[in-house]
Amino acid sequence: MIVNLISWVGRNTYAVLTVVIAAAMFYLELYPFKFRVPVNGHGALRKLLETWADRPQLGDFIRNVIAYMALSFCATMALGNHDGRPRWALVVVLVGATSSISFELMQYFIPGRYTSAMDVYADTLGLIIGSSAAVLSD
Repeated sequence: MIVNLISWVGRNTYAVLTVVIAAAMFYLELYPFKFRVPVNGHGALRKLLETWADRPQLGDFIRNVIAYMALSFCATMALGNHDGRPRWALVVVLVGATSSISFELMQYFIPGRYTSAMDVYADTLGLIIGSSAAVLSD
């Protein structure tokens, strides 16, 4: 009974942290929330694909890895007990990578923001590291 209560409190704490981190990331990814269709643009997907081999800015790359690492660790811990975490880790990584791509495509429509495949790479790396750490914990 006590072990179940401790597990429930721990998972709920991670769930709250997941929501808080995800909300902060949503805000930071889409700020200032002023969307427009670029004149003479070739489209968000094309712009994203054009950046596949760009050299990353180290500071930005590291920030993205750390942010998505924290998100995926908390989400994986919140979703599954020790035995079920590997399955949930895969779900977290796939949903997180899809969200990262979506954010990058939306940034195409925000003046002053840039669509970058490097951000998707950094985010996905962070997701993999964070979920792997959650699976290996305990």
